[in-house]
Amino acid sequence: MSNTDIYGNEKPKPMNFDWLSNTAKSNFDGDVINSIVRIIDDTISGPGDSSFHQATLLAIILSTKPNNILELGCRDGRSTHSLLVGCQLLNLYGIESKLTSVDIEDTTFQCPSHLKHNWNFVISDAIDFLKNQSHGYDLIMIDDWHTSEHVYNELTLLKPFITNKTIILLHDLMHSNSTPEYNDTIFTDGEFEGTGPWGGVNKFIQENGSHKYELCTIPVNHGLTIMRKI
Repeated sequence: MSNTDIYGNEKPKPMNFDWLSNTAKSNFDGDVINSIVRIIDDTISGPGDSSFHQATLLAIILSTKPNNILELGCRDGRSTHSLLVGCQLLNLYGIESKLTSVDIEDTTFQCPSHLKHNWNFVISDAIDFLKNQSHGYDLIMIDDWHTSEHVYNELTLLKPFITNKTIILLHDLMHSNSTPEYNDTIFTDGEFEGTGPWGGVNKFIQENGSHKYELCTIPVNHGLTIMRKI
């Protein structure tokens, strides 16, 4: 029997579910465990909105291992917490990871002390912040003001820094629970002015070549969209 799998890699030894790495044994203390449990609890029985996506955010960080994460829109810090826990876990395994969160208003999120060293919170309009950025990010979470124009402008300012390794996450393209369809309802004013965040994303993709970007959306709780440059 071959010792390699279909990809040519050496086959791993049978999984032992009683096994933990030395890193896990040494670092998974009460703070770490409680943070993970909070994410699980929020995902399964949270109040809705973005709560059901929190375990997904954590899993995306652990699998893609981003060094620099940008969060546009912080509010009460529900997603901020999950992103920070992902950063903390990567750092425990020797992978440098940090989060920058941007919101036009101060956040009510009270960051736990064991997560603060991985976090930079900036009070700023997202557009002003992006106009002054000098580098890209490996993972970007967009969940702030939802007008079509605002989301379109954010993506346009991010464009010079987007590579085919950049992952962009967007919440609420299926807002008001229009799942599994993107919500293209027209609003004349307010937070969803235009056709909401979907309108901004769709305009950006059409202008920059629909063959250059792809979308995949988890149709749960207003949708969590994964966008990348092909």
